Amino acid sequence: MYLYENRDRGWKNEDVFFLLRYAISGNPVGAPTGEIGAVIGLQQMILRCGNAIDYLQKKLEKEKA
Repeated sequence: MYLYENRDRGWKNEDVFFLLRYAISGNPVGAPTGEIGAVIGLQQMILRCGNAIDYLQKKLEKEKA
């Protein structure tokens, strides 16, 4: 849905999957996100994505201050 809503910005699938892979594995390159998810499970993926969001929000707040 995000890609569809931002299609005019030039976002590509690989842009989003790069960020998702980095959030769930801590590595920008590696196995496809679906394979990582099959190994670690849905709950762990959600937790790791939430942690990545929290980290980025705190980083943005520090930059604004």
